[in-house]
Amino acid sequence: MKKIMLLFVVLVLLLPVMGCRSEESSIGILDMERVLEESKRANHLEEELSHFSESMENEEEQEENNDLEEVYAEYQENRQLVEGQLNEEVKEVLAELSEDYELKIILYEENIYAGGRDITDEVIENLDLFFYDGEDADE
Repeated sequence: MKKIMLLFVVLVLLLPVMGCRSEESSIGILDMERVLEESKRANHLEEELSHFSESMENEEEQEENNDLEEVYAEYQENRQLVEGQLNEEVKEVLAELSEDYELKIILYEENIYAGGRDITDEVIENLDLFFYDGEDADE
């Protein structure tokens, strides 16, 4: 009887651990640094921001009376718009992948030591596929 009770206790204790292993595939891991470095769409938006910054500098040189704070505020506003646009696009891609892979949660890679399903490549691929037109690309 003691052996059966011991076996029962061991099984009860192991069930949550075994259950966690099956949940591991429902956790998505995203390396956002890689997305920003490798995505054509993210690079394109960064180039747009850089061109805007350069044009602001040229305007400032032409109009020496321009208030520096005003120029900086306009740059910050544009930067927030571009970052917001990229964030919304990434959210759309993550929602799609979350549904496709039945992910319950998606975490940034820098906070994860082990486990989960790395979806970084899929995010880069879908971000470029759905949001990057490629007309301005050199590649």
